[in-house]
Parts: sequence; C-alpha cells; structure tokens
Amino acid sequence: MRLEIWDEDGGLAGDNDHCDINAAKGKRDLGFTYLLDGSLQGDVTAGFNDKETTGHSKGTGKDDDNDDDIAEVWFKVQHFPRLPAHCVNR
Repeated sequence: MRLEIWDEDGGLAGDNDHCDINAAKGKRDLGFTYLLDGSLQGDVTAGFNDKETTGHSKGTGKDDDNDDDIAEVWFKVQHFPRLPAHCVNR
C-alpha cells in the first residue's frame, strides 16, 4: 500500500503542499505491505490483534526540500476471518 497526504490550498494561499508523513530522511510518503497475519511491513509503526491492525507515522521535515510540511497519521485496517466455502448438492 502507498499512503500520501496533500493539503488543499486555494486562492492566494499558493499551491497544494505534499505533506511529510514519513520519519525517514528524504521520504514523504508511506509504503507498506499488509500481511495476512495482520502485521504490516514497511515505513510504519504498527500493532495488531486478531481483528484489526493500527498504524502510525509522523514526518520529520527532513525530506531535503527546505520546508516543514510535517503531518502525522494514524490508520486502522480491519481484517475478517475467511469463511469456508460450502458446496451444496441438489
């Protein structure tokens, strides 16, 4: 999965800004993989249990473009057990 955040400016406020939500230097967006056991691998800190995975990340402003469009994001991925397939004979 890839997650990016942009602010929405308008009029005299200027262009929309690409927010930094990644703690790694030189990166703004988050890239991560959701695994079937509920865990996440990649640019996020995550916790999981048998029903949901929660993720969190906060930018540092160290993305090498000399601005401070720092943001913080929390998100939740819910997962449901797979239901077994049933065959019906008629």
